[in-house]
Formats: sequence, C-alpha cells, structure tokens
Amino acid sequence: MIPGLKSKYPEMLLAEGDALELDWHPLVGGPFIVAGNIPYNITSPLIDKALTPPRPARVVYLVQKEVAERVAAGPGSKEYGALSVGVQAVSKPERLFTVPKGAFFPVPKVDSAVLRLTPLQTPLISDSEVEPFRRFVVGLFGYRRKQLVRALREHLGLDAERGMAVVEKAGFQATVRGEELGPEEFVKLFRASR
Repeated sequence: MIPGLKSKYPEMLLAEGDALELDWHPLVGGPFIVAGNIPYNITSPLIDKALTPPRPARVVYLVQKEVAERVAAGPGSKEYGALSVGVQAVSKPERLFTVPKGAFFPVPKVDSAVLRLTPLQTPLISDSEVEPFRRFVVGLFGYRRKQLVRALREHLGLDAERGMAVVEKAGFQATVRGEELGPEEFVKLFRASR
C-alpha cells in the first residue's frame, strides 16, 4: 500500500512504521488529529500514546465495543476501572456509535465502537503525574471492593493510622470504596497520599 499511496498522494507526509514505535509528534507542525482502526490487542498502549503530550485536538479510534464502554464508564458501574480513570483524567471520552461485527469480513467475534477522546484544556493531573497516577489507580483497582483505608494499606503498605490520615486529608469517609470515586476524587486521593 505504501508505494501506491506515495504515488497517488505525493504531497502527503507518509510515515511508515510500527504504531507503537514511531514517534509521530515531531512529524506534525501544529494542531493534529489521531485517527485509526487499530489492532485490538494494542488498544490501551495506543490510547496512552495518543494522549501523551503534546496532545492532539482529538483522537478517534475504532475499538472493541467493550473497551469503548470501559473508557467512557462512570464511577460505580461494572465497566468502570483504572482505564476509565486514567483516560478521563486527561480527556473527555465519548462512545459515538457501535459498528456490528457483521460490517467486517471476515466477521470478527466482537462488535466494535467508534471512540472519540477530546483532551481536556486543563487535565486533572500534570504531565509529570501521569505515570505515578496510573500506577496508583491501577493498584487501588486491585482492591476495588475494599474500603479506601484497607485498599491504601494493601497497595501502599501503610499502617491503619496513616491510611486513615490519607483518606481524611483527601476529604473522604473511611467507608468509601475506590470503585465509587470519580477521576477528580482519585486525583485528590493520589495527592493526599504523597
């Protein structure tokens, strides 16, 4: 496909490479959009990469329907998890529409959905906090059904007193569970734990 595209669209900048390896940021000179029908087995890394600064004006991916539901899920739902919080801390996700598996040949085993991510003008976390925040959230979702004090103790190795102090500093009740916290609340808890 590459030679054909180059000959048909000689004015187009065409970068050939592995989507996970290629750094597209130096290729763009101003505002840009990331769009693609991406391999489902590397969806999370490609979402992370697309939301790495400098962030695009928007990201539009065709993804597995369940992934789109998880990314856009709200607190307390069964789909809500670390992926939801991480993406929503830096962007506004929208599941635009479903693409049924019958639209493809050969027919896959799952339905797809178009997912649009619009980076927030002011992300909930700074660029330097992205990685530690992600580790914190993933760790707490390992204890999603436990109350916050217990989850913090397990994840961070805190004693009961210190765990309670972090929860109180963040402004939460000890009985709250991580799966009930919105992204903004996770940010408060993360910063209180530092």
